[in-house]
Amino acid sequence: MKMCHQAADPRVVDLVRAGKVRVGLFASFVYTKDPATGELRGVGIDIARALAARLGVEVLLVERLDPPGIVECLKAGACDVALLGITAGRAAEVDFSPP
Repeated sequence: MKMCHQAADPRVVDLVRAGKVRVGLFASFVYTKDPATGELRGVGIDIARALAARLGVEVLLVERLDPPGIVECLKAGACDVALLGITAGRAAEVDFSPP
């Protein structure tokens, strides 16, 4: 898949340079974990893999227990992006992309 370059966004450049994108997510409707194998499945996993493929980098899935854990992951720099619903409280702490 070909990556579309938009004015060389420095955040994207940093991810490509790092060779990986750390995607924060928590078990919910976006993914499930197979209790026997530990394999992660679902739309959230598919989105994370598609993002990494589009950037041409490896995907690292960073699991947290809940949305506050994801916000802390982002603020601490332990994940680069996350799959998280937008709320006013979260928007005050982290940036969101357009839908």
